[in-house]
Amino acid sequence: MEGLENYKKTVVSFELKEQIIQEYAADCLPLWQLCVKYDVSHSSVCRWIRQYKSGEHEELYHHNQRGRSKKHMGRPKKKEPQTELEQLQAENLRLRAENALLKKQRL
Repeated sequence: MEGLENYKKTVVSFELKEQIIQEYAADCLPLWQLCVKYDVSHSSVCRWIRQYKSGEHEELYHHNQRGRSKKHMGRPKKKEPQTELEQLQAENLRLRAENALLKKQRL
């Protein structure tokens, strides 16, 4: 029943990743034993070993999150026009857009 329950998502520390890789390299343990022993997924262990062999050690420090980062979510903040000329240009642009919308509705 435990295998059928929802998967719990845990963040694995760099030290634990390093220990798993060292056990794999030194003791030649099969991947499935390491996965069961440390309760991590097979794909994660394979990715860590691949990154270690290719020399991407700094990638092991970071926990990769899926999707966009929060700083890229939502609309960008509008800058307030600082000079009078910029204020008039912004108002002109807004009025042109409003005028175009009204023309579209009339047709």
